[in-house]
Amino acid sequence: HELKQRGIITDGSFLAGVIANEKQPVIVQAVHTDFCHSGCQVLTTNSFVAVPERVQRDIVKASCKSNSKNEDVSSPITSDDAVKERTRQLIQAAVRCAKNVVHKESKTQQCHRRHNPNNVRVAGTVPPLTECYVSSLVPHCANALIPSYVFLLSTLTEEGVDVLLAETLSTEREGVAVIRALSEILMTKPSNVSIPLWLSFTIDDFAQPVLLRSGECLKGVLEKILVEAKERNVPLEALGVNCASPDAVTRAIGVVKAIIDQNDIMTTLPALRIMVYANAFETTTSEWLSSSLETKENTKHSSCDSCSGNVEPSTSSRNTRKKDYDEFGVILPEVYANYAAQWKKMGVSIIGGCCGCSPLHMKEVAIKLSLTE
Repeated sequence: HELKQRGIITDGSFLAGVIANEKQPVIVQAVHTDFCHSGCQVLTTNSFVAVPERVQRDIVKASCKSNSKNEDVSSPITSDDAVKERTRQLIQAAVRCAKNVVHKESKTQQCHRRHNPNNVRVAGTVPPLTECYVSSLVPHCANALIPSYVFLLSTLTEEGVDVLLAETLSTEREGVAVIRALSEILMTKPSNVSIPLWLSFTIDDFAQPVLLRSGECLKGVLEKILVEAKERNVPLEALGVNCASPDAVTRAIGVVKAIIDQNDIMTTLPALRIMVYANAFETTTSEWLSSSLETKENTKHSSCDSCSGNVEPSTSSRNTRKKDYDEFGVILPEVYANYAAQWKKMGVSIIGGCCGCSPLHMKEVAIKLSLTE
């Protein structure tokens, strides 16, 4: 969204944002720098849609458009090997941009000492393999996802990211596949080689109890994830939710904390932390999906009779939150910072910003959190 504000994304496609790592790295690095200066201690790679399926589809689509305009763009690529190689190149460029900023800031010492860039880490994003939020596109068997996740995780690991951030996952099987894929990779590495995994799910903005966008219960999904991580000895460092409204994230924190506290996992996963980062837009993703899709997926998980499908906000909640957003429908930085302070009190130790959050939001968050220490 920052790249859109800076004129990089103009056609509604995220492809231009990813290619900017190669074509306009100065602008991408400027965004990373602004977040660093805001107090962020983790920079996420600008490679969210750099997955083989989306790279193939979007590059072919862009090529078809440009052919009609006689523009010079990437040639269509169709073979699996060619698609993977192009995806790898895009990920490498994204990691390079983030690491360049960390290196530069470390040398110039422009950030405040408390947020010394020497402590800033680069998180390599591990996104959904298909369209976000659309669980029906995710293969029904977790093992079918493993090869693609092995490819993504291996590429990020080889490029030297500090953290593997599997984010915006809408199904249990995606989370399971990521853990199994990382386990496969670690089995080929020396025993002293490890890289932390942060795992985050996107949730329905209104459903109670808290549900993933697939309709699966967050509670049951987290229980399964912890079992998988423990059995496969995967270095799961953080678990949480993202890409939902601040109110939805707040409701989910109690679920995440309760699952962590109830499971006897702390000896196996001593560094496990709660992680959250919410969207900044007044129109929630659930509302956007409801308005853009002709039919809704059933939000009741077949194996959980207690799940209810309450997915509509009340009128009172709409009126209450209106004052918290600016004229463009983006949450005010100080309001988002107040949520962050609340999350910290609830036990969250990794707090960030998702869709629509700007360096201004994160600056307010850093200031607010520093006052609560």
